[in-house]
This record gives sequence, structure tokens and C-alpha cells, in this order.
Amino acid sequence: MCLKEAEALAYKINDNALNNKIWGSLCQINEEAGEFGLALKYARKNMNLSIKCKNNYWLAYAFNDMAFCYGDLWKQDCAMYYIDKCIPLLKDVPMKERTILLNNIGFYYINTDTTKALKYLKEAYKIKPIPSTLDNIACIYARNGNIEKADELWKEALKTANANSKINIMEDMIKYYDKFGLHEEASKISSELIKVRKNREKKHSEENVKDLQTGIDRKAERKKNETTTLYILYMAVSILLISTIISIYHRHKINKIKGNYDEAQNQIQTYKDTIKDKENIENKYKSKIEEQEEFINLLQDNKLESINKGKSLYTYVMEGGATVTW
Repeated sequence: MCLKEAEALAYKINDNALNNKIWGSLCQINEEAGEFGLALKYARKNMNLSIKCKNNYWLAYAFNDMAFCYGDLWKQDCAMYYIDKCIPLLKDVPMKERTILLNNIGFYYINTDTTKALKYLKEAYKIKPIPSTLDNIACIYARNGNIEKADELWKEALKTANANSKINIMEDMIKYYDKFGLHEEASKISSELIKVRKNREKKHSEENVKDLQTGIDRKAERKKNETTTLYILYMAVSILLISTIISIYHRHKINKIKGNYDEAQNQIQTYKDTIKDKENIENKYKSKIEEQEEFINLLQDNKLESINKGKSLYTYVMEGGATVTW
């Protein structure tokens, strides 16, 4: 079904407006196919979405769908609960779009408050006289004894009704025809009703709405699981790749640091060797300097001794001594 495929797409792109339209349509299709449980599922999805989006326009239709689905499941208390929640939201729905909502509100009040029911049904009729509205008003006329007016409305409704609406209208006609003793008319309608039901059952069998939806849901779930598996695999590969890159980077960084350290150590050793060589040279020259200083000191001592000796001789000569013995 295209709608189911559209549902998967809308969920993927997270389009609330599209989800609202799709779930509303799926609710209606399942309700018409007699799959009331599935219809309720989509009505609830739409209700939760409408509440989340704070959209009263959507919510009015969602409450209406919830009521209708519970009515189909013979849970009248639940149906009335959502009908009453729908009424205050009518103001948020454009007048020309209120027909179905007003019709359904009127329908659920037929058995508890005929006056209130007729008020909403007449409002719906003024906007657009759809078959179900005509049927509901006809039932009120029939209850009040006006079978002629009711019959007129029923016949008008049958002209444009779809299969489901025809079945509901014919069932109401048979019920009230028998009540008013119109057994021949009731018999004719019963024969037509059997044909309509058979055609609807054949159509439902061919369409097999529930199995189609289940198959698409399973396919989507498998695809989702496959996507999840691929995502996990992708993440694992990505993490492994990142880890490898980080490891290589750190290894390269460590090797670079180690290389820099070794180079620095070599430079330090070179400086140490240079300093040592300079110290050796310095010690060598220092030793020579010391030798020269000793030699100079020796010369100075000899010079001083010579000077002292010369002075002594000079004094000796000056005092009359002879130089023959020098």
C-alpha cells in the first residue's frame, strides 16, 4: 500500500503534518475494512501527535476518530468520552470542514439526548448533507413516528452512499420498516443488503488490508534492523579506524619525541666533549705557563744573585780590592 510506504518515509523525515494526514487516512481505511483494532491504533497515534504539536485542529479530528473506533468496538463509554472532548475543539475547525465531526457528535447523542443530537445533525446538514447525516436524521424522524420523512431521507442518502454507509442505512431502514409493519419494503431492502454485503466482503478479501499492512510493517522492521546492523558495523569500523589513526599518530609522536631526545642527548654529549677538550687544552697551556713562570722565576733569581754578586765585587773594588782573583 502506498500509504504504508508513505508512512515509513514520513517517519524517517520526521514530518508531523505528513504523519497526521497519513495516520488519519490509515485510520479511515482500516475502519472501512472492518479492522477496528488497527484503526484505533492509528487514531491513537494521531491523537498523541496532535497533543505533542499542540494542534487543536488535528486534535478535534483525532478525538472524533478515537470515538468512532471505540464505537465500532462496542465501547460506548469510551466513545462518549472522546466525543465530549471533541465538542470544545469545534471552534478550531473551519466551518466548512465540520460536517463529519458534527455528524458523529449527533450520532452518539441519539440514544441519550435526541434534542442535542438533532441540533448537531442539522448543523452538519446545512454545511453538507452527507449520507450518514441523512441516515441519522431519518432515524430520529422514524423514532418520532414520521416514517414518511425518514423514508425520503434514506432514499436520498442511498444515492451517494458508499458500501459501508449503504449497509448502515439499509439496516436502519429494515429495523424501522418492520416496526411500522412495512414488511414487504423491509424484505426488498434485505435482499439488496445481502448483495451489498457480499460485494463488500469480496472486496475486503481481495484487498486483504490487514495482511498487506502487516507485510509492509514486517518489511519495514527488517529494513530497520538491517539499517541498525549496518550502522553498528559502520560505527565499529569507524571506531577501529580512529583508534588505529590515533595509535599511529601517538607512535609517530613518541618516535619523534624520542628522536628529538636522542638528538638533544647527542648534542649535549658533543658539548661535553668540546668543553672537555677545551679544558684539556686549557690545562695543557696552564702547565706550560706554569713551567715558563718557574723558568722566569729561576732567571730572576739568577739575575738577582748576579746583581748581588756584582754589587759585592764592586764594593770590594771600591774598598781597594784586587780583581786578579776573579
